[in-house]
Amino acid sequence: QQLDEILLTRLTNSTGNLLDDVELIKTLSSTKSRHDEVQKKFQTAAATREEIRHKREEFRAVATRGSILYAAIIDMTSISPMYQISLEKFSQLFVRAMAE
Repeated sequence: QQLDEILLTRLTNSTGNLLDDVELIKTLSSTKSRHDEVQKKFQTAAATREEIRHKREEFRAVATRGSILYAAIIDMTSISPMYQISLEKFSQLFVRAMAE
């Protein structure tokens, strides 16, 4: 933002040949460098966003299996109270089910 303002000020106040204005050339160079940095960061952010989306889709199946397993175990308590289990036991069952 600040570089843009400086650049616009230099361009509007410049008289004569633009190539003779050393400060204007430096400002243009700085603006271009900053633009390149921002572009690289945008590309990195886009790649990271895509990687996160891909990983989220990979784990969707795991989440589905976990919710089905949890619902089945919870529903077993309606058959008999002896089927009630703790969250710790459920976690152990879940890890074992994912390993298989």
